[in-house]
Amino acid sequence: MRFRDHLARKTGGSLIITQSDREYAENNYQRYGAVLGVNHQGPIRTTDNKIPHLHRPVADEDTPSQEDISAWVDFGVGALNGGRNLLLHCEAGQNRSVIISSLVEALFDKRNWWDIVEMYHDEMLKEDPPANWWPYDHWEKAISEWLLKLVVRPPTSPIVPPSFSPISMEEAIQMAGASRPDFLGSLYTYAVKLPDNSLIVEIGTNQAQSTIAMACAIRGTNSRIITIDPVFRTGEVWVRDAHWKGSGCYESNIRDVLNKITAAGLDGIVSIVPDYSFNVLTRWDGRMIDLLHVDGAHTYNDVLRDCDWMQFVKPGRWAAFDDWIAPVERAVIEYVSGHPEWQLLHKSTDSPDGDMVVTLLQKIS
Repeated sequence: MRFRDHLARKTGGSLIITQSDREYAENNYQRYGAVLGVNHQGPIRTTDNKIPHLHRPVADEDTPSQEDISAWVDFGVGALNGGRNLLLHCEAGQNRSVIISSLVEALFDKRNWWDIVEMYHDEMLKEDPPANWWPYDHWEKAISEWLLKLVVRPPTSPIVPPSFSPISMEEAIQMAGASRPDFLGSLYTYAVKLPDNSLIVEIGTNQAQSTIAMACAIRGTNSRIITIDPVFRTGEVWVRDAHWKGSGCYESNIRDVLNKITAAGLDGIVSIVPDYSFNVLTRWDGRMIDLLHVDGAHTYNDVLRDCDWMQFVKPGRWAAFDDWIAPVERAVIEYVSGHPEWQLLHKSTDSPDGDMVVTLLQKIS
């Protein structure tokens, strides 16, 4: 028999989520206030009909539907909210039940799902023998899509100007947040130069300040922005970045990002892609890019990998990089040295304001 107990932390550990295999569930279900089963071989044998029991099976190799995920979460979180310890089981107790347990705990505790996933992963590595568990890719994608749908856009603010109205640089910076006016103004300056039907691709949305500044510059045209960030897969923004001092963590919520986009009247201009930039690149349809803004992870390997997007920039157009720190500079210079079609126009460190403006490159052929 295989089982693991997880504390429901919202209540100070007074409630338990037990994740197990089928054998443990059949022998111990009466110890729990609710039972959730996902094994596709059929429900466990029970003799107590007073215990709430949901059996909604999905095989390991199959992708759960959005309705499956909603049913699991509603039942599991509902049981915990009702003060019931929850038993959650699959057949072997090694994958499906772990995934759903982590999701139920995250929703009940109102925490980032990936924080719970990483916690479960670390705990299972300490087992004897170690279990190197990680969510199935197809399950992860389905759950990420479900989490993203939890975000509800608010109604557009009545003070927002009509969508066809141009937005000045000063207004754009104010809408974006105004914390880095020179940086935002630099991006606005190059975005506003773009012709109609242009495409801007941004790697690293974060709090969407740069997204909004560039979107304001192209509002009233048929141009669009695609902004990519993997942290939106969980519904929250978590950026762990050694470049940031203090806590080393910069946190915001996707609701804030969507609120900003809506409040600025930029719905329909900005598309958020909740994935890693290298994953999106493998699926890219070949569309050419007019302005590429790279502000993702700042490690040498990550920046060098993001430089692969530069192959899709149109001749005469630009690539902009934020945070011109050592690993970023090293990766970009290495890429450009092997691609003579690119010319470095300006480094942000050339400015008296340091990294308050962008590093800009142009594709000359």
